[in-house]
Amino acid sequence: MASDIFQNITGGVWSLTTNWSAGLPDSNSQVTFADGTYTSTVDSTGTAWTIQSLNVNFSGVTLDVVSDLTAQTLDGNTGAIDVESGGTLTLVSMNSSSGAITVSDNGTLVVQNADNGDGIGPGARAVVTVVVHGFVIGRVQDQGRIRIFDLDPTDQTPPEVTGALSHQDVSRTADGQQQTGTQWSGTNFRFRAVDGTYRVVIWGSGVYLFASGDQGQVWFTGNADAPVSDGRYSLNGGDWHSLPLLGTKDIAAPVTG
Repeated sequence: MASDIFQNITGGVWSLTTNWSAGLPDSNSQVTFADGTYTSTVDSTGTAWTIQSLNVNFSGVTLDVVSDLTAQTLDGNTGAIDVESGGTLTLVSMNSSSGAITVSDNGTLVVQNADNGDGIGPGARAVVTVVVHGFVIGRVQDQGRIRIFDLDPTDQTPPEVTGALSHQDVSRTADGQQQTGTQWSGTNFRFRAVDGTYRVVIWGSGVYLFASGDQGQVWFTGNADAPVSDGRYSLNGGDWHSLPLLGTKDIAAPVTG
């Protein structure tokens, strides 16, 4: 593996050799970026880009993916990654992702058998959090807890949960605004929130979920001790991946929530 730095701090395309410290990146390249505020564009060369690792390591850097890019590992993302219509970003694994990854409209998210090993007790991390304008449906096969916040008071269809043992009202504060919702707990229950804008937070194991909409965002928390058996997800019809230890992805444009 070899380090390759995108060094043009005024921005530019990947296909220009002089934009790189070690020439055009290839399957052995560990791609990082020089500090600055600019856009680095993954353009088309007629062949899909494949690299070993990707790290958008400065907050001022935007990676604009207009062609196909595969990275074996996303080592970090403190900037922004925009996947445009016609472009495909494939991440085989994600070590961390504190920034947002934005994809084209009408994106989809599928999560299967997710379990980060934390359970549902005090201090447990949520397995998955989805904020979406569209719908979220699914089930929690094992013991779990779910909170659903309806972010648009004009929504006509209330969320539904069936098979849970208990429920209670909950609230949270975001951007100085209080949001109210409902929490359900139990084993082997199903949920649906459709035709609206929702924030859905799920703890537990055996989590199955399908979400779609014209804008939305999802946060994952995988299991560091069992990274292969903590479930898998597919975003926007792409390949299946194990849950990242920590990751943020967007289903189309971000939704405040």
